[in-house]
Amino acid sequence: MPVYLSTATLGNERTLLTLGHSAEVMAWFFPQKDNAQQVHQCFIGVYHGLPQHGQFYWTFDSVFERSQYYLGDSNVCVTELTAHALGLQLVVTDVVPPGATALLRRLEVRNISTA
Repeated sequence: MPVYLSTATLGNERTLLTLGHSAEVMAWFFPQKDNAQQVHQCFIGVYHGLPQHGQFYWTFDSVFERSQYYLGDSNVCVTELTAHALGLQLVVTDVVPPGATALLRRLEVRNISTA
Protein backbone atom coordinates (compact mmCIF):
# COMPACT_ATOMS: atom_id res chain seq x y z
CA MET A 1 0.00 0.00 0.00
CA PRO A 2 1.48 3.39 -0.96
CA VAL A 3 2.21 6.03 1.62
CA TYR A 4 1.15 9.56 0.73
CA LEU A 5 3.60 12.06 2.15
CA SER A 6 4.14 15.62 1.02
CA THR A 7 7.68 16.29 -0.19
CA ALA A 8 7.37 19.89 -1.43
CA THR A 9 5.35 22.97 -0.54
CA LEU A 10 4.43 25.84 -2.86
CA GLY A 11 2.47 28.96 -2.20
CA ASN A 12 2.41 32.67 -1.62
CA GLU A 13 0.51 35.14 0.55
CA ARG A 14 -2.83 33.88 -0.86
CA THR A 15 -2.70 30.13 -1.46
CA LEU A 16 -0.82 27.05 -0.31
CA LEU A 17 -0.35 23.61 -1.85
CA THR A 18 1.70 20.51 -1.22
CA LEU A 19 3.22 18.10 -3.74
CA GLY A 20 4.18 14.46 -3.46
CA HIS A 21 7.43 12.92 -4.72
CA SER A 22 5.89 12.26 -8.16
CA ALA A 23 4.63 15.83 -8.71
CA GLU A 24 1.11 14.91 -7.61
CA VAL A 25 -0.85 17.66 -5.90
CA MET A 26 -1.54 16.31 -2.42
CA ALA A 27 -3.53 19.25 -1.04
CA TRP A 28 -4.44 22.77 -2.15
CA PHE A 29 -5.83 25.37 0.19
CA PHE A 30 -7.77 27.78 -2.02
CA PRO A 31 -8.74 30.62 -2.57
CA GLN A 32 -6.94 31.67 0.64
CA LYS A 33 -4.32 29.63 2.45
CA ASP A 34 -6.42 29.73 5.62
CA ASN A 35 -9.50 28.33 3.80
CA ALA A 36 -10.45 24.70 3.73
CA GLN A 37 -8.59 22.29 1.51
CA GLN A 38 -10.22 22.44 -1.93
CA VAL A 39 -8.15 19.92 -3.90
CA HIS A 40 -7.26 16.50 -2.54
CA GLN A 41 -5.13 14.35 -4.85
CA CYS A 42 -4.46 15.42 -8.42
CA PHE A 43 -2.28 12.88 -10.20
CA ILE A 44 -0.31 12.80 -13.46
CA GLY A 45 -0.53 9.78 -15.74
CA VAL A 46 1.14 8.66 -18.96
CA TYR A 47 -0.19 6.39 -21.69
CA HIS A 48 2.79 4.67 -23.36
CA GLY A 49 2.44 2.80 -26.63
CA LEU A 50 0.06 2.57 -29.54
CA PRO A 51 -3.71 2.79 -29.19
CA GLN A 52 -5.17 -0.61 -28.20
CA HIS A 53 -1.63 -1.92 -27.45
CA GLY A 54 -0.22 0.47 -24.87
CA GLN A 55 -0.29 0.74 -21.12
CA PHE A 56 -1.23 3.49 -18.67
CA TYR A 57 1.16 4.46 -15.87
CA TRP A 58 0.71 6.82 -12.94
CA THR A 59 3.83 8.81 -12.15
CA PHE A 60 3.92 7.21 -8.69
CA ASP A 61 4.20 3.71 -10.26
CA SER A 62 7.41 1.81 -9.51
CA VAL A 63 8.60 2.08 -13.13
CA PHE A 64 9.63 5.72 -12.44
CA GLU A 65 12.75 6.93 -10.64
CA ARG A 66 12.22 10.32 -8.99
CA SER A 67 14.19 13.43 -8.19
CA GLN A 68 12.68 16.62 -6.78
CA TYR A 69 14.33 19.93 -5.95
CA TYR A 70 13.76 23.68 -5.76
CA LEU A 71 15.49 25.95 -8.26
CA GLY A 72 17.96 27.97 -6.23
CA ASP A 73 16.38 30.16 -3.58
CA SER A 74 12.96 30.27 -5.24
CA ASN A 75 9.51 28.73 -4.99
CA VAL A 76 9.97 26.88 -8.29
CA CYS A 77 9.83 23.12 -7.75
CA VAL A 78 11.21 20.70 -10.35
CA THR A 79 10.30 17.01 -10.34
CA GLU A 80 12.17 14.66 -12.69
CA LEU A 81 10.54 11.31 -13.37
CA THR A 82 12.59 8.80 -15.37
CA ALA A 83 11.37 5.44 -16.66
CA HIS A 84 14.36 3.76 -18.34
CA ALA A 85 12.27 0.70 -19.24
CA LEU A 86 9.93 2.98 -21.22
CA GLY A 87 12.67 5.23 -22.62
CA LEU A 88 10.84 8.19 -21.14
CA GLN A 89 11.59 11.14 -18.89
CA LEU A 90 9.05 13.65 -17.58
CA VAL A 91 10.17 16.95 -16.10
CA VAL A 92 7.45 18.79 -14.18
CA THR A 93 8.17 22.40 -13.21
CA ASP A 94 5.72 24.00 -10.77
CA VAL A 95 5.42 27.55 -9.44
CA VAL A 96 2.79 29.66 -7.70
CA PRO A 97 3.27 33.26 -8.91
CA PRO A 98 3.28 36.06 -6.31
CA GLY A 99 -0.21 37.41 -5.64
CA ALA A 100 -1.96 34.73 -7.71
CA THR A 101 -4.17 31.84 -6.67
CA ALA A 102 -2.91 29.70 -9.54
CA LEU A 103 -0.44 26.88 -10.02
CA LEU A 104 1.62 27.20 -13.19
CA ARG A 105 2.81 23.82 -14.37
CA ARG A 106 5.11 22.94 -17.26
CA LEU A 107 5.45 19.31 -18.33
CA GLU A 108 8.32 18.30 -20.57
CA VAL A 109 8.34 14.84 -22.12
CA ARG A 110 11.72 13.55 -23.26
CA ASN A 111 12.59 10.47 -25.28
CA ILE A 112 15.61 8.87 -23.62
CA SER A 113 15.49 5.55 -25.47
CA THR A 114 18.54 4.41 -27.37
CA ALA A 115 16.51 2.72 -30.11
